[in-house]
Amino acid sequence: MHIHLDPVGGIAGDMFVSSIIDAFPHLENALYSTIKKLDIPSEIEIAIKPYTDGILTGKRFQVDLSGFKDEHHSHFPNIQNRILKAKLPTETTERSIEIFRILALAEAEVHGTSVDKVAFHEVGAWDSIIDIVSAAFLISNLSVKSWSIGELPLGKGLVNSAHGMLPIPAPAVISILSGYPVYSDNIKGERVTPTGAAIIKHLSPEFNYASLRLKNHGHGFGSKRFPHISNILRSLVFDYSTHNDESIALINFEIDDQSPEDLAVGLEHLRELEGIIDISQNMLMMKKNRVATGIQILAEREKLNHVIKHCFIQTSTIGLRWQFVNRATLKRSIHNVKNMRVKCVERANETTAKVDIDDLSSVCSSFAGRTKLKNSLELEVISNEKNNLGTI
Repeated sequence: MHIHLDPVGGIAGDMFVSSIIDAFPHLENALYSTIKKLDIPSEIEIAIKPYTDGILTGKRFQVDLSGFKDEHHSHFPNIQNRILKAKLPTETTERSIEIFRILALAEAEVHGTSVDKVAFHEVGAWDSIIDIVSAAFLISNLSVKSWSIGELPLGKGLVNSAHGMLPIPAPAVISILSGYPVYSDNIKGERVTPTGAAIIKHLSPEFNYASLRLKNHGHGFGSKRFPHISNILRSLVFDYSTHNDESIALINFEIDDQSPEDLAVGLEHLRELEGIIDISQNMLMMKKNRVATGIQILAEREKLNHVIKHCFIQTSTIGLRWQFVNRATLKRSIHNVKNMRVKCVERANETTAKVDIDDLSSVCSSFAGRTKLKNSLELEVISNEKNNLGTI
């Protein structure tokens, strides 16, 4: 399963929780049970309610702190101990502390102090604890393989904080989401809260998603009202298709001044790099009627800069082009039969098999012999695949 977060109005902790609950309502009762383990002061009231702004319908996650008057401050280690003492499920505990740590690190950087000395006003601390533990519980109880998120609205103006009036986006948000895509629609108000930003950072989402099957959705409303736009975080829930969709890097360049034998060595060195998926080449005619070689490299997104660096080291090119592209690959497996590798691929209506040609040629010197053995091995593997016997 893949979930895409669409921050129409922005994102805050309560918006994330209500958006996910709206998409997965069966988790609501379990969420209440988890929150109760936090030993929350009786003055604090929590509710998940249906909500409409007159345009869209969804859920609101309301944490009413109006009756709670404690003026103390809680430091990050104290909050961490509260979460540990609550005896929450292990994954929920770990995710909660990690999200809080992201928030504390940002606050420490902004205010020039250490993580252990970061102080949360007691009212704000409980608000954040409830939101973050709730988010951690939901994330832990969803079988989500990957997350993605759209561009984040900046908002503008000032926001009141325990440190006085701060510019929007709050400094902690800027620290957490540095490098994330943003946009401005000139609507005043806080659009991304520090808690919302910390949850995003914890999810490590992509900024786009490949073609998937839309299964469900949820709307989580924030407490504010904006003109001409619903203040929602929309969750789009997708099922993965029978093939694997992913985004990879595509690199292209041409070579017309490097000898074929030296280029071959350079490309072999590139093939050995971590992150390289495939390298192909074709003959081209360049300017001045020069015969050239066109190089195409497929690489993992995360290794793009590393691969580009070595393209300039191993070849004579002085420039290249790159882009991110989506690719779809079928599920595959390798079986060992009589010391030979047989590659199986799961297609829409059948499983196909192919014997590795290097292994096959090592035992059969003639075309007829290779063909006969190849067909025999492939049929054997496919038959076992259909009977769910697993690897031979």
